[in-house]
Order: sequence, then C-alpha cells, then structure tokens
Amino acid sequence: MNSIHVPIWDLVLCLSNATDLVTHQVSDHHKRVAYIASEIAAAMGLPQDTRNRVTMAGALHDVGALSLSQRLDTLHFETKQTTEHSVAGALLLGSFSPFEELASLVRHHHAQWIDRDSRFRSREASPPTESYLLHLADRISVLLPDQGQVLVQVPHICRKIREQSGHMFEPGMVQAFLELARRESFWFDLTSRGMDILLSDRMRRRSLRLDLRMLEQFGRLVGYVVDFRSPFTAMHSSGVAATAEAVSTLFGFDEDRRRRIGLAGSLHDIGKLAVASEVVEKPAGLNRSEQSAMRGHSFHTHQVLEAVRGFEEINQWAALHHERLDGSGYPFHFTKRELPLGSRIMAVADVFTALTEKRPYREGLTPDRVQSHLHKMARNAVLDEDVVLALDRHVDDLNHIREAAQTEAALTYKNFRARLNEAVATS
Repeated sequence: MNSIHVPIWDLVLCLSNATDLVTHQVSDHHKRVAYIASEIAAAMGLPQDTRNRVTMAGALHDVGALSLSQRLDTLHFETKQTTEHSVAGALLLGSFSPFEELASLVRHHHAQWIDRDSRFRSREASPPTESYLLHLADRISVLLPDQGQVLVQVPHICRKIREQSGHMFEPGMVQAFLELARRESFWFDLTSRGMDILLSDRMRRRSLRLDLRMLEQFGRLVGYVVDFRSPFTAMHSSGVAATAEAVSTLFGFDEDRRRRIGLAGSLHDIGKLAVASEVVEKPAGLNRSEQSAMRGHSFHTHQVLEAVRGFEEINQWAALHHERLDGSGYPFHFTKRELPLGSRIMAVADVFTALTEKRPYREGLTPDRVQSHLHKMARNAVLDEDVVLALDRHVDDLNHIREAAQTEAALTYKNFRARLNEAVATS
C-alpha cells in the first residue's frame, strides 16, 4: 500500500500536541484559539472552508515558537505585530503542501486591524482577513484565567476586547464575539476537557490521502520543529531516518515499508519537545531529574503519534527506539518478543547515529569505536544482534549515507535560519 487515508485534523492535532509539550503553561492555548476562531467564524456566517481553515490555523498558530521563552512571550496581551515565531511558523507550515494554505494566516496572526492599509501598502499584500480573526481568538485565549471560575472573568475579558475594537481588532469580529460571550455554554466548552471532542467532531469529516511523498513531507516538518530548537540536534532525526531506512533494505523491506521506517526515524524524537533545551544541550552528564525528563521523551512520542489514525506501525517503530531486548529500556520495558523488527532496527539506528555525531559534550566516535559499542550492547542482549551484524557488514556505506543525510540537514537548517532572519528583518 503506497498511501494511507488520514483525517487532516489528526495531523493538525499531532503537530499541535507536540508543540504544546514545550510548556504546560500553554498546553491548551492552541486548542482554545482553534475553538474560539471556529465559533466566531460560525457566528459571522463564514463559509465552511473558511471555518475549517481558521480552526486548523488556530491549532497551529504558535508552531514556530521553538523555545520556552518564545512560548511564554505569546501569553502577553500586548505583543509585537511581527514576531520571529509567526514568521518561523509560516515557513514551517509552508513546507507541507496540505498546510500551505495556513502559512499566510499564521504569518500575520499578530496583525492589528488599524494597520491593515498603511503597514503593508509598500511591502506586501495585506494579511488575509482570517488572520485578524486568528489574532482576536489568540488574544481572547490569553485573557482566560489560569484557574477559578471562568464566568467571573467574562466581564473583564469582554471589556478588554471591546476597548480594542477598531484598533487591534476588526469591529464586526468583536461584535460577533461579544454576542457569543453572552452564552455560558461557550465559556464552559472553551474550558472543558471535552473541547478536543468538539473540535474533532467538526474537523474529522475532512480527510486526505497521503502518498509516500506527502508522508515524508510531514515527517520532515515534524523533524524541523523538533530539531530546529537547537543546532546541536538539528541533524539527528535525519541521520536516524537515513540509517534506519538503509538498514531496513538489508532485511528485505519493500520500498513502501522502507520509506515508512524513514518517516518513523524523522518522527522518533518528537517527544523531546517536552525536554528543556538546556537539558538536551547540556555539555555534561545529566542529574537524576534531568534523566527523568529525558526518559519521558519516547513516551511523549508515543502519545503524540497516537492521534494519527493510520500511523499505528509508524508509531511503534518511532516510539520504541529506547526499548531494549532484555527489558531494560524505556518507557514500556518491552522485551525482544514484544518488539517488532522495525523497532529493533530503529534502536540500532538511533544508537549508531548518536555515537557517530558530534554532541555538546563530546566529539563523534570513529566507526571502529562505534562498532565496538554496538557489539557490546548486542552481546548483552540490549540491541538485536542480527541488526548489529547487518550494520557491521555495511558500516562504511551506512556511515556515508548518514553523513550525507546530516550534511543535507545541516544545509537545510542553515538556509531556514537565513530565510527566517531575512523575513524578520524585512517585516
């Protein structure tokens, strides 16, 4: 099978949940913005396609906030109209064709209504109308209380929004919101645990068939989001993906399964968004608390990918990369009989790539030393001996494949940063 049928909302939710791992302080912000934007669009009688678009853009609008400080900056009611994270988000979403239509909305989601003409006349086209709606929904979400009864805060929220009508926000959108705000059900839905179900019910009707090329696009997008947080990890996912894909051919994987395991390699560290960059980049050993945080990343990978129907096998291959044949791995402590071959290949590819690449705390090891480490782990029933031996027989070719993939990833990272800096500077 060369394609899978996936509800597009599953992909949105996967990426949204992943970026929400950065901090619990904004863990529901994406979904709340999606819900508010959807409700206002419906109240204004906007077409269904527009409502779908603003819902998806709302769920992904801060995907470019690649650090904890950037995520927390988004919580300020008054914020700069052009921010690095909105530009980065647009560049990231534009790399996956089904999300291209969202890029411009995300790029301008801090645009203020009063500047709709003068700000953009000499530089670029005015932002899409939906961007102003996204901005309004974003700022309403920021005003929601962290705790306590939401209805108590409604008058304050409405007053703040009304004060900015015609300045920050388009008056017709503000009026539609104020009408919605009279309904207690709107606020209860917005702050309830059932918001996921409400959004999913609206969006799961829209689906698309992803061929292998589009699957790989999505994998690269997720890899960018994970790896671009740090120059030290910017090449890791690409190295694991290329290695796993090459090793899988040695075990008779056909092209379809080979490319899927490459996708799993691109996705395997998505859970690291839950780990502080300071821990990922620490140039020394980790303390107990840091080790605990790091050990949780593969479980977060499992949870995030679980949202995508059709990714079941890909999820297994990606999320079990730290399991060990003797049950000493994590997070599930599976043993050899519970680990599919793809997961065992992924585990070897991850160790091989980690040992050969430069890290903040050491240089990459030579192929001979890498082989020595892998053989020791195989003898101790930690890694699959058959996979290690297959890699061993082709180690020079595999190392070349890994290096080529990571060199390309390094260039992509450099180009992305250059495009981002240029776009921010000219905004």
